[in-house]
Amino acid sequence: MKDNLDIQTTYRAIIDAARRRHFISYGDLAKANRAEWRKVRHKLNDLLGELVKLAAERKWPLPSAIVVNQRNLATGTFDHTGMQGFIKAAKEYGFDVKDPQAFIEEQQNAVFDWAKAAPDDLGLSISQSSNTTQANGPKFVRFFGPVLDALRSLGGNTDPKRVMGKVKELAYVTAQELKETTKGGQPKYENEIGWARFYLSKARLIDSKQRGRWMLTAEGRETYLDQESAMALFRDVRSRFRDMASDEDDPAPTLSEYSVDDLFDDSKRSFWFVGALWGEDDQTGQFLREGIWRNGHDKKFAEHVQ
Repeated sequence: MKDNLDIQTTYRAIIDAARRRHFISYGDLAKANRAEWRKVRHKLNDLLGELVKLAAERKWPLPSAIVVNQRNLATGTFDHTGMQGFIKAAKEYGFDVKDPQAFIEEQQNAVFDWAKAAPDDLGLSISQSSNTTQANGPKFVRFFGPVLDALRSLGGNTDPKRVMGKVKELAYVTAQELKETTKGGQPKYENEIGWARFYLSKARLIDSKQRGRWMLTAEGRETYLDQESAMALFRDVRSRFRDMASDEDDPAPTLSEYSVDDLFDDSKRSFWFVGALWGEDDQTGQFLREGIWRNGHDKKFAEHVQ
């Protein structure tokens, strides 16, 4: 099985399906490339993005509109994450998307109609056709694969310190690197592992809902990442969470800083829904700036507020 993908092979598989007015799955595209799905799933997202770019430049319908998850082959329905990525890419290349669902259905029908006369070949050179990723990006990306491998070797559910210790055995970490610290004085190696865990959690490969435990999800157990796949995953997560920092010197965030799901999964957590209007005066700006909330009275409701 290969680990690389070819854009021409991927395009041809999509066009062949479209000419039969069939949707095609991500797994089928991996199979067409003679690649193992679990090793190329994140690279495939990059490749489909390149197809969107080519199609937009050539004034074609978007071929990736008919690529869906296996369970949706009969309906052509996009899952939430797939819809997000497709619509984002379409908007980046100038498509006017007012109703995402209507836009997807319009593009799907356009691809089916256009495929009959679509060219069989993209007309790219061999170097353009091969999908390869430069080994760049933040240094912590190199730990994506080793963190998953470490968790697998430790039974899939363990504490962070054991993971960090195991990653040292699986990845090349020098003694000098272990001595380095961030601007805030935290060991840089630990911070990089924290960033790796954060991205893997956002990709739903690691479950960190239980405090002090890192657990592989079912998908995480079956996912193996080389440097290219890790970079593709990094870009995919970054594209969906644009407000995230990614400097190794920034402290690695906890999931609760970004994940609403984690907050609501804690059955012991209490929530208070409060307002910011005092009569007709809106105090929202002040409350946000100062990180406070007041109820507008000296003593009324004081016990509840506290």
